[in-house]
Amino acid sequence: MNLPFGEARDRLQSRIKQDSVELKQMEKELLEAKRIVDTYQTNIKEIDNDMKGNGNAGNEKYEILF
Repeated sequence: MNLPFGEARDRLQSRIKQDSVELKQMEKELLEAKRIVDTYQTNIKEIDNDMKGNGNAGNEKYEILF
């Protein structure tokens, strides 16, 4: 399957463009996942602080959220 140089180059360029689009989409998804993780970590810290500071009141909040 020997392709002419121009055809092989065109196929390679097409593949590079496709990979670039896929990579950009994956980067967007990764950024969104990181934001979600950060939000959950912040929520966990707030709940933990509430539980430490409020005693039983914190436990009630935790139970409600759980």
